[in-house]
Amino acid sequence: MKSQKTLFIPIEEQSSDIFNEAPNYDLLTYSDILFNSKGFYGCVAVGLNLHTFYYNDTIIADHLMKTYQYEPWVVSLIQSVQPVGFLLTTHFASRIIKRFNPQLIVILAQGFQALAAFLVGPSQFFGIPEKIYIMTIGLLLTGIASPYNLITPFSILSQTVESKKNKNYNSEQVQDIISGLFNSFYAIGGISGPIFGGYVFQLTNFRTTSDIQALILIFIGLTQLLIVYLPEKLLINGTKNNQEKIAEAKIENIQTEQGLQDVH
Repeated sequence: MKSQKTLFIPIEEQSSDIFNEAPNYDLLTYSDILFNSKGFYGCVAVGLNLHTFYYNDTIIADHLMKTYQYEPWVVSLIQSVQPVGFLLTTHFASRIIKRFNPQLIVILAQGFQALAAFLVGPSQFFGIPEKIYIMTIGLLLTGIASPYNLITPFSILSQTVESKKNKNYNSEQVQDIISGLFNSFYAIGGISGPIFGGYVFQLTNFRTTSDIQALILIFIGLTQLLIVYLPEKLLINGTKNNQEKIAEAKIENIQTEQGLQDVH
């Protein structure tokens, strides 16, 4: 019997072959998402949600003790209403996101939080009576809407990446980029909220601060509706109509050809 010879490949050649066989991924950067209108508003939604959740943290205790002469233990109970609202809906948010358009959910949630902010004041602009039960309802509604502005943007950021056609991104890199943006704007909202509340309260009062916060939410929601949601909806509807027309034209051509064949 002839002895079999074993072929040895140098380590350098092995590593180069493995490297050449590895898929070539497109580079994804933070700017690819931030400079996209949908991705930008997704990031803003995260920051604005935390901003809304925390803007009265630095001022509500002072307001309650001076306006209603409440003791600290009563103030703590009132402040806990907002997290209770968050707890009530946080387990259902992910289910609802799967059934509806995430962009529309965020817009509606921001409108809901704007309504809640008018109640938290209660609104001086609308002349709502300054009653503690109205404020409590506003805090509860703010918490209830919060999960939909916190969980949904993650889906929006993922859709932003998926919308980039003819791109082959590394899934791990995509998750890293999205998580990085999410965490960054989460922190930004946690910073801007208390600072905004403290300075605006110092310049005006608690009720006006809540009114301004409500107007900010309305502004962001409306611009998102006009810049992102409606154009995207019109584009999708236009594409569907074109596809339907093409399908109808093909059916007519087939029917015409069949008719000609029957004649012959």
